[in-house]
Amino acid sequence: MSVQKKIEEIVLGYLKASEGKARIMSPQDIAKLVSEVAHKGAMLGYDSGMKMAQRAHGNELEIAELTVKELTERVKELETQMIASQQ
Repeated sequence: MSVQKKIEEIVLGYLKASEGKARIMSPQDIAKLVSEVAHKGAMLGYDSGMKMAQRAHGNELEIAELTVKELTERVKELETQMIASQQ
């Protein structure tokens, strides 16, 4: 799920929680709400970025492991050829 979708879910949660309540928000209430929402949005963005980085590094690790495997096989082939040529 995208960060934008998660933020929209948070906003809907706030709207549902306030349904049926008639209230005027003070500047302190607004500041608290904005701060809380901004913090949650930042955390969602951070989490999303970390997951993308993990996927990217996971792919790099997988490629490196395959390269090592291929190089190991190639070394074995060359050793076999050297042994055969020495006989």
